[in-house]
Amino acid sequence: MSEARNRSEAKRVASPSGAHRIISLEVVRGVAAAVVLLHHTFAAESAQYEEWTRNVIDPGRIGVVMFFVVSGYVIPLSLDKQSLSVFAIRRLFRLFPLYWFALALYAMLDPTVRDGDHSSIVWVVNVIMLQGLLPIATLIPTAWTLGIEMAFYVQAAVFHAYFRRVSADALGYGWLAAFALAMLAQGLLGRPLPATGALLLFTAAIGHVFYLVQHRGLPSARLWSMVGCGLVVVPVASLLGGRVDPDWPPFVYGVSWMVGILGFAVVNALGRFVGQRLATFLGSTSYAVYLLHPLVHGLLEDRFGPVVLFVFATCAVTYTLSYLVHRFLEAPMIRVGRRLTGAQPRITATSPSG
Repeated sequence: MSEARNRSEAKRVASPSGAHRIISLEVVRGVAAAVVLLHHTFAAESAQYEEWTRNVIDPGRIGVVMFFVVSGYVIPLSLDKQSLSVFAIRRLFRLFPLYWFALALYAMLDPTVRDGDHSSIVWVVNVIMLQGLLPIATLIPTAWTLGIEMAFYVQAAVFHAYFRRVSADALGYGWLAAFALAMLAQGLLGRPLPATGALLLFTAAIGHVFYLVQHRGLPSARLWSMVGCGLVVVPVASLLGGRVDPDWPPFVYGVSWMVGILGFAVVNALGRFVGQRLATFLGSTSYAVYLLHPLVHGLLEDRFGPVVLFVFATCAVTYTLSYLVHRFLEAPMIRVGRRLTGAQPRITATSPSG
């Protein structure tokens, strides 16, 4: 137990803002954001690549899965060290200022948002970050995952406060069963159902159990059992769902999830060898990169000839903008949240969304 805790402590580094971050998870966040960025950028320029991702594997899905495992790890860690009110205030100042800034940029610069005939309901749902949970258009293309992540925050807070006797893996198995039933019903009814939310909440539960193994002495067999069930149920349930949703063919759906879990494990294991400055940069800019890159490649599209040059320019502009947004908006707002809670910085790790 003490040896595991020492290994965990060794992975933590102080960030420039005074908080502490788990370096390997910062690297996972950064790599996941980069994978999503590159996937969307290549898909926007290459029809052959986009076709390949629809028939073989979807890197964007892989990045999302990696994000949710990280969330499953760090949110329980934060709740163990913060009261519910402190947790809520810090989440508010960590997530919403940058998100609202990004939403404003899309409203001004993205023709599909600026000139689109979106109802007030669509705007309200997107402003309060519930898109992804409701059948409402998502104004920021990648932000559909944030509503599901918010649902996980609420779930984690409620169970931390009132249902601590309910094990994280039991809750995860419940979401896995919900996913399987939704996919079965989808195949029988012949129309898409909201199964992805249940799958991502199961994915976050894997991260939660991983946290409990490392910090609370939970037997590692509980984690391996959960992952093993997912590796069987997810692809089988995906096949049962059939080719109902053209955006998610069953083979690609299942395989991308499995590679996402493997990707988290590999990057998390290797992340400790990444330098502190690079890890901090990758982690701190990941939320802005995730939200802003579709806008950047939309603005740069058709301005460059070769695909390689376009991808390079998109990455350069995205990371430059993300760094500036983090330094002058996201980080100051995080500090405001900390000042309002009146608590000293503690050893925590940030979630995939900031």
